[in-house]
Amino acid sequence: MPETPGPSASAAGCTVGQLGISVVFPPGHAAGSTYYPIVFGNVSDAPCTLSDPVFAFVTAQDGREIGPPASAGGETVTTLTLAPGDAAHTLLQMPDTDLFDPSTCRPVSALTIRWLRVALPGQPAANGPLDALYAPFLLEGEVCSAGGSMLIQPLSPGPW
Repeated sequence: MPETPGPSASAAGCTVGQLGISVVFPPGHAAGSTYYPIVFGNVSDAPCTLSDPVFAFVTAQDGREIGPPASAGGETVTTLTLAPGDAAHTLLQMPDTDLFDPSTCRPVSALTIRWLRVALPGQPAANGPLDALYAPFLLEGEVCSAGGSMLIQPLSPGPW
């Protein structure tokens, strides 16, 4: 009789086809930043692993990236195995643009931002928008279109 893989069996890395994504609203506010919880859910019928860092970009309606991707907010790499129906979450931290020199930040209005695009480690979307996860994104305030002011925190298990 063949053995059934247990919880320690290694699952393949999650692909964009296996995950759903959502941004939790309203965001949180603290210490000059707005924090947007991002939830990933395994919508497939197979377990998969999700690892840091995920690459997060804010984009305009036409898909054009506004500024650089969020930088990793932690030094350790988290790898989570998501069973079908399981979730994981992270926080996208966006500092208030008034904390930066306007000439280096080049603030962009919330009216320009429409989507949050997330690329997974090892996926082609890290180099382009064709294979990525998208979620509607209701930005509060402004975002820097220059400089690396956004941070993405390490993954945590479970929904937000």
